[in-house]
Amino acid sequence: MVASSAVVMIVRESTSSPCDPLMLKTILFSPVARWLSMSLRRMGVERFFVISESDCMDRSAVCFPLGSEIVSLDDPELEQKLMAFATECDGQVICILDPVWLSTSACEELVNAEFLTPADDPHGVYRVDSVNLADGGLEGMNVGDYYSPLNDPEIQMLPLYTQADFIRARQLGLEDTLCRLMQEGVDIIDPAATYAEAGAELGAGTVLMPGTILRGQVSCGEHCVIGPNSMLTECALGKDCVVNASQVSFTSLPDGAHVGPFESVKPFSPA
Repeated sequence: MVASSAVVMIVRESTSSPCDPLMLKTILFSPVARWLSMSLRRMGVERFFVISESDCMDRSAVCFPLGSEIVSLDDPELEQKLMAFATECDGQVICILDPVWLSTSACEELVNAEFLTPADDPHGVYRVDSVNLADGGLEGMNVGDYYSPLNDPEIQMLPLYTQADFIRARQLGLEDTLCRLMQEGVDIIDPAATYAEAGAELGAGTVLMPGTILRGQVSCGEHCVIGPNSMLTECALGKDCVVNASQVSFTSLPDGAHVGPFESVKPFSPA
């Protein structure tokens, strides 16, 4: 692995705009930042340093795994904290400075490829040597190999600036996730009626029936049947599970569990 750490900027594109940073706008069910986090984590990125607007710290934090360092753009010690983070990194550090959607293949190349294949415009994505980042701080985030594989249809990257960009990213993200799942041995009966985010990790032989929705980090073992008309949210299923016309949220199910039809399974909360 070439890069196991990432720095992500979540800041407003205009200081005069009251709008949220574009990295917190939603693609499918999750913000762009969370989509990137899920995709990069699958490829092996373990450590995140997030630079956020001060009023967006909590919303930025939920996009990344526990233990990620979330630092305010206004923090007077921001540069020192970034340099300390880089000191503890090995190899290269991925720096995402502008709003962007990256495909599974793009994340894999960004994390693992010895040499990147840039196009003409970096669009705010760089891979920087951790030593140079530790020495250069904020000014070192774009001193490295820039990444923009816009000429390769198999390795897609989409800068996000307009509403049309976000609509396109939603389509690309869904197609990218479903294609990955099918390549991993998942049988999707009707891709046009199935929705899944980048965090979906499903075992081979699992069947997704029409009307299935997978939100956030969802995992299941081999040979499960999900659907029809079922929604899984932030949950983990064992192998050989069945979820029929039901919802499973924020919980785990053992091997062989059967849910439904018309049930809702979620963590028990005392009255």
